[in-house]
Amino acid sequence: KVSALKAVYSFYAGQYRPDYWKDGAYHGLFGCASSDTFNCVMHWAEPYFGVFHDHSDRTGELTIAYDSWGDFSRHKIFLDLTSGQLECDDDFYATPTLKENVCTTTSDGSPWEYTMESLIKPEESLLVFFEEYARRLQCGYYYIDKFPNNRSDNQSILAYPSLVDGCHCSRAVTRGVEVIASSVSVMGKFFFLYSVRIRLLIPDDGDEYTTAEERGFDTCQLLSHRWKITKERNQLRQSLGSTIDTMVEEINGEGVFRMGQGSCSEHPLLEEGGFHVFLKKPGIKAIARPSVLDEQYDSDDDEKRCFSNNGKGYFFHQGCIEMNSQLIEGVLQFVPGSLLQPKGNVFEVRVAPVNFDHDPGFVYI
Repeated sequence: KVSALKAVYSFYAGQYRPDYWKDGAYHGLFGCASSDTFNCVMHWAEPYFGVFHDHSDRTGELTIAYDSWGDFSRHKIFLDLTSGQLECDDDFYATPTLKENVCTTTSDGSPWEYTMESLIKPEESLLVFFEEYARRLQCGYYYIDKFPNNRSDNQSILAYPSLVDGCHCSRAVTRGVEVIASSVSVMGKFFFLYSVRIRLLIPDDGDEYTTAEERGFDTCQLLSHRWKITKERNQLRQSLGSTIDTMVEEINGEGVFRMGQGSCSEHPLLEEGGFHVFLKKPGIKAIARPSVLDEQYDSDDDEKRCFSNNGKGYFFHQGCIEMNSQLIEGVLQFVPGSLLQPKGNVFEVRVAPVNFDHDPGFVYI
């Protein structure tokens, strides 16, 4: 049952405990995901049975991956040394299962339908887990970028799917503004994470690029958002193929919401090649750079400056959403020029629909 374990670890013995002083916490080989209220970085664990990786209340299990962001015990993926099956510490399987609808009757003769799950060769679970992850890295399903909402410029493997996954990642371009939206399920946490990346296209983007004269502005700034979320009314499904009763919830707000700084809204100002971040506090009309709202942003010390005023490439926004969500789409309203000096009428930028995966099969985050 552990032959796959021996084979995998004969090539590489996992990652050592991350060196936080050198931002090692961001370098998990199984990727990271982030929002204003949640961070997770999954490291490949070295094969160690001691207190650091082991479950205090379980025996016969070896930790394969763990979340290095918290206390090293918040979230783990472990191997059952008896069955060879790879599991999560929240009673989920980390690899796919076969699902089959079973129709039967109860003791009083009433029809009863349920979904039965069976494992796919448990002893091969670990190999399948690594093979699929290697495939996703090779095909660009996951990508490397700056860790979102991070004080440093460290590069990480982001666990959000790329456009290779056309179901859980979407892309739309409106007047030169590109919006890429994606989602990832966080097993055992009972919510989804979604990511929205925004930028102005640049000349290197080819035929999709439009000049400032063609789109009508050099810069534009986010004014507000409008999400339309399709949700499941009854979160308890009767069977795999049962009809899902849904409802649509609309959420409107200024900029994009972020925790901290008095729960400000962010209003990125986009320019070709990058962006500048502006914040707005609830109930206050003024919009300002982060340094105006909090003196820590004026510090030259990176440890005290927890969000940069500007950046290159994409502006990132991440958030959490309830587990009964099925799909999210919407529009972002932008002002040509800036909010302080508008140079035209407000226009809407489309956020194409993104589905939420209730049965991800493979679990890496």
